[in-house]
Amino acid sequence: DPDADDVDVVEDDAAGGVETQFATTYSIPANFFVANKFLIVFAGFEYIATASPPTLQLALRLGSTQMYKSDLTQPDGNKTRGFGSVFILSGTAAAGASVAVLCSPLVNDLKNSLLLPGPNTITYTHNVATNGALTLNFTAKWASNPANTHTVGLRSLIVCSVN
Repeated sequence: DPDADDVDVVEDDAAGGVETQFATTYSIPANFFVANKFLIVFAGFEYIATASPPTLQLALRLGSTQMYKSDLTQPDGNKTRGFGSVFILSGTAAAGASVAVLCSPLVNDLKNSLLLPGPNTITYTHNVATNGALTLNFTAKWASNPANTHTVGLRSLIVCSVN
């Protein structure tokens, strides 16, 4: 069991085919997202994979709204690798029950060390209830569960408010 002592990992046996939330989250107060108000989110991950790992997909959520979803990515086998992501979340209007929040990702690809404009497989703009408190969280989904031999961990989460 790689990294069994670490509490903020998503193992393939527990999450094969299921989107599973990391334990580390960030609380956003009600009415935070207004026009020209930004959160910059820095997330550092590490994966540990033995031979032939299944594909992996990561997502960012504000409450129950999925703001970002990565492509299905095949991590390199027999490797331990760190990678990171930066997201800019932007408010667009006064807080309300259904207000557009923008998600601009910059993602460090699992296969190389270049910081690239992140492939977001869902829309850029999402309507979110910004007049209530929100929880920012990341999830991981392994495509299958081949016996607890692969993990992905959220190693750091830094959130900065701008404006």
